[in-house]
Amino acid sequence: MSTFRPRPRLTLRHAVVFVALVLVWQLTGALGALALVVPYGYSGYNSIGISDTPAGQDQSSATHMGTFFGRVASNGGAGTGADRVVCINADRSTPTYLDAHKDVSTNSQLGYLVNRYVNVGDDRTLWTPGGAVNRNHLSYPAGGAAALQAGALQYILRNALDSSATWTGIKATFARGNPMAYNAMVDQAAQLSAEAISMTSLSAGPAVADVNAKHSGGTVTGIGVRTGTGDFLAGQTYTAKLVATPEGSATFHGGKTTLTGTTSATPIPLAWAVTDLAVGTNVTFEITYTGPLIGSHSYKVYSSNVAGQQDMVSAGAFAPSRLSAQAQATVAPVVLTPTVDSKAAVRVDLPGAALSDTVTVAGLELLAGHEVAVVNTMYGPFASRPPAGGPVPDGAPVFARLTKTVVPEASGAGTVTFTSPEVTAKGGYYVFVESVPEQRVAGFLVNGVVGSFGRDAETTLVRDAEVTTTVSRQDAVLGQSVADAVVVKNADGLSGKIVARLYGPFPGQVTAPPTDADWRKVVAAGLAPVTSETLAFHGSGTYTTKAVKLSSPGYWTWHETLIVQETGRKLETAYGVPTETTLVMRPALATKASARVVLIRGAAVTDEVMVTGLGEQTGHVVAKLYGPFPESRPASTVQPTDTEWRDAIKAGLAPVFVTSLDAVGDGTVTTAGFAPLLPGVYTWYESMTVEGSSEEFETPLGVSSETFSAIEPRLTTVAKATTTMVGGHLSDTIVLSGTGGQPGTILGELLHAEGVDCTRVDWATATRQRIKSITTSGDGTFQTESFTADRAGCWTFVETWTADVDPAVTVATSPGEPSETVRISPKPSAEGAGAATGWSPDAPNEVLVGVGAAAGTVGVALLLAPSFHSRRKP
Repeated sequence: MSTFRPRPRLTLRHAVVFVALVLVWQLTGALGALALVVPYGYSGYNSIGISDTPAGQDQSSATHMGTFFGRVASNGGAGTGADRVVCINADRSTPTYLDAHKDVSTNSQLGYLVNRYVNVGDDRTLWTPGGAVNRNHLSYPAGGAAALQAGALQYILRNALDSSATWTGIKATFARGNPMAYNAMVDQAAQLSAEAISMTSLSAGPAVADVNAKHSGGTVTGIGVRTGTGDFLAGQTYTAKLVATPEGSATFHGGKTTLTGTTSATPIPLAWAVTDLAVGTNVTFEITYTGPLIGSHSYKVYSSNVAGQQDMVSAGAFAPSRLSAQAQATVAPVVLTPTVDSKAAVRVDLPGAALSDTVTVAGLELLAGHEVAVVNTMYGPFASRPPAGGPVPDGAPVFARLTKTVVPEASGAGTVTFTSPEVTAKGGYYVFVESVPEQRVAGFLVNGVVGSFGRDAETTLVRDAEVTTTVSRQDAVLGQSVADAVVVKNADGLSGKIVARLYGPFPGQVTAPPTDADWRKVVAAGLAPVTSETLAFHGSGTYTTKAVKLSSPGYWTWHETLIVQETGRKLETAYGVPTETTLVMRPALATKASARVVLIRGAAVTDEVMVTGLGEQTGHVVAKLYGPFPESRPASTVQPTDTEWRDAIKAGLAPVFVTSLDAVGDGTVTTAGFAPLLPGVYTWYESMTVEGSSEEFETPLGVSSETFSAIEPRLTTVAKATTTMVGGHLSDTIVLSGTGGQPGTILGELLHAEGVDCTRVDWATATRQRIKSITTSGDGTFQTESFTADRAGCWTFVETWTADVDPAVTVATSPGEPSETVRISPKPSAEGAGAATGWSPDAPNEVLVGVGAAAGTVGVALLLAPSFHSRRKP
């Protein structure tokens, strides 16, 4: 407190001064002004008191009473500089500036106000320099809020330091005279007082350290300086220090253990992190604050107790101090033990597949967003399913071991899929085992875990499935249909579809069955399947396609593709495999009649049927014999053509003989025979059908090899003799008919037998002479050469005609036939023999009466009567 003692003196002069003060306040809205620093050294008294002089008039002679706000430059002794001051009483005229009269007060609240506001600047409120005199410029713009604040500060200081009756009277008169201005000043003074109380009651903010959900660190909150009203004060300096046990086990973000900054009007959070979560940490946070408002405020009071000098107040020294706060946090060591599980993508697959397994890791919420190593080991193959559960068997073969990373989500779970190399070696059971190795991730220790062995969901069976096919016919004839039986083995558990495609016929000429490479080449060049069928399959079994009709000769082959539904894996058969390849043939019939020429009512004619292109199948052959051709043709004309025969059949020519037989595979079969009853041209016609084929395979009509003639040849002979006596000449005239134009040969003999009655001669013992052969080209009359009858007895000609095409077709005369038999008599003696008989070598042939009745087959009586005998040679 100030040491001055005010002297209460209330006079009319005081009242006048107060009224002047009230008028000034009404016009300016404030009471007070602050001093402006002036050059070193005293420059005179520059304060004008409030008087009753009318506003705007010269106040230099006015009585200086009332409240004064002024400034002074105090030398402060030897070079102490100048202080801004506030005059605190009204009964002094000249401010004191003697250091000898300076008292220092440690009232922090008043000291705060003096330091905070007196030293801000020169708020000129009631006066301004005006030439030689100081004039009162009541309308000076620097009034208003600043003047009100200066008046409020003066009010606070006078209340605190001036207990004189003068000040008490002034307040009372002012309150009555201008209550609005007075109340505004009082309110402003109350605000300044509250500010002083708050700003001199500073405290450190309540620091609190928390740990985040991941136990990886946390934040220190509440960093700041709080005022007496609880608000946070900006502009002060803070220093935050982190002390971790064990040392280095925690730091502020950025790796520092000490941070320095400036407070703000809101609390500041500081983030910190644990460097090794597996170890844990105990953390102590020490926060200290320093700054221009943290400390003790003082002010100086100049009291002279000398008449004519005012008491005044100026800013005192500031004694800085510190505020501090502390917080603690403990993070226990964190060891994470995840769980692992996995599921194989497929349960059953084919060789060549790349097996996959999806691993799920859970329980890593604290590692969300971080990469965690996961190992997947694929064991196998095993010949049988390994037992489920338990550890991995000793010596289990390792097919593949892969390492990947999984990134857990906020839930702590994450998945990763492993894909093995292709399983090309062989089939069997393959078992996935997932594991998380022990590792440190983001400061956490992750315990190693291994999944169980042999679980059904982690076991894949690679089946050595086989696909073989068997076509229903490997040899087929045109028009037959084939189906393919697809045999799937070792495929239990697999399902999907089989795409069966039939290709053919193989293009071009081939001398051997096309190979797989041959077929692939033509398929790649654009050979499309004639049919494609999709069959569903479920496990092992036989799956058969629909039958497909084969429309062209050549090689045909099936090609199947097995597709596993779950994985799309494929298993294909090769092209051209013999068991799925069919050779389609067009059967051909070649026939040959057993005879080119036959005698009517003679030997039966058969037809030899040569079958090709039948493979090992059985063909049903129907043979029809047509004839005789309904037109009469000269022997020299060409045989009827296929068209002519067909026209005749259309006109009503029916077969004279029909027979049937089966041809088993390629080879030759022979029909039953037929003996024609009528002469003429005949032809065989064969047709063949094969079971399962709608085609009919036939021979043409009129082919020479299956065409023959049925004939009825006849020989009519007449023997002639120049004389019937020994020494005469014999010959035979042969009339050949009924040959049907067939060429042939006439052979014969001249027989001689002893005897008088030629009808009773034993020709078997006769002597024989050959006649020259006669070539015939059809019907005609032919003459043998002449023979000499050199002995008496019976002479007869025997002729045989044989068809050139078939020696079995022949006709012959019999010995002793009257028409070709002559009896030769001995020559008569020279004495009248000729006269007695009348014979002459040149006499005409005689008629043998009675010979023909006993010889020949036609029973003629005259020697020269025509006769014939047709027979087939034995």
